[in-house]
Amino acid sequence: MTQELFSWYENRQYFFKLEPSSTKDQVQIMMYNTLYTFVKKPEGWRNHDSNKMELAQGLLEEVIKTIMA
Repeated sequence: MTQELFSWYENRQYFFKLEPSSTKDQVQIMMYNTLYTFVKKPEGWRNHDSNKMELAQGLLEEVIKTIMA
């Protein structure tokens, strides 16, 4: 089962589901029918190279804050 969450970014609310395959160094979410994978790097969380689309860095950071809360 996936967990439904939301984050605010630039006065908009974004809904997403945390995928169960997520780990402490890699997070996967489904946002608006698109799967996003984020990886933890020394400089912080970043889009995975295999993502079909990239999430804006500011939104990515808000998503991670929501997940870690």
